[in-house]
Amino acid sequence: MRNLTLMIRLAAMGLVVLLVIGWAVVAQRSMAETSRAPALKGVPQGSGPPRAQGVSPAQEQAPDDEFGRGTPRSMVRGFLEAARARNFERAAHYLDVRNLPAGLDEGQGPQLARQLKIVLDRVLWIDVDALNATPEGNADDGLPAARDLVGRLAGQARAYDILVQRMPRGDGVEIWKFAGATVAEIPGLYAEFGYGRLESVFPPWFFDVQVLGIEVWFWVALVIAFSLAFPVAILVTAALIALRRRIHPASAEEAATFLTGPVRFLIAALLARALM
Repeated sequence: MRNLTLMIRLAAMGLVVLLVIGWAVVAQRSMAETSRAPALKGVPQGSGPPRAQGVSPAQEQAPDDEFGRGTPRSMVRGFLEAARARNFERAAHYLDVRNLPAGLDEGQGPQLARQLKIVLDRVLWIDVDALNATPEGNADDGLPAARDLVGRLAGQARAYDILVQRMPRGDGVEIWKFAGATVAEIPGLYAEFGYGRLESVFPPWFFDVQVLGIEVWFWVALVIAFSLAFPVAILVTAALIALRRRIHPASAEEAATFLTGPVRFLIAALLARALM
């Protein structure tokens, strides 16, 4: 009974450690994303989202569109909602797949949507509410009238602009999509900012589904890392206990209780985090 209680306590401590590491990663990601968040055009640093100045109600009225692509803001929000729901067939409707370069075609729309979602989730923080909410887009940004900038990624060799573009729908109604120039760069973006070889190890849903705000693959990798780190922590604490017994035998048992509990899990957690 005593051994069972000890095992339950150890398992509970291990779970707490994994959750703490996971939440620490979420906080670290959030801080890193915020620190590299792009300065959206028309948004002064430290100010809130841009607001349309002198825009009539008629101009504010976005066209009817089943995908909500009437404005840059609604289009990006719709894409993110579809992609994070793993509905990549729907998410592909937010990409301009006309005039793609050789090697890419419209049939790859869902795959390109998934890759863009992963890139945005990993390396680009987007304040959707700061994007322009008028059908005409931002007219004072120095870009062509039919284009808006969502954000900028700093690659190893160059910077990438994530652009949206206003274009006619099949019936001639003007809507917004991710610009063809950006869509053409998605494979390169994914090669640089995606998961690389990990996708040959884990199934695709490991990278799309999140638990407590963290992708499943990370939890699996964390468990594996902790499993590798814990035996090392046992060896380290055993060495410390043996040293304590030689230096100060009278307090060795008290030290052993402390070292085999919190200290051991702390060492394992630090080692696991270093392996990630």
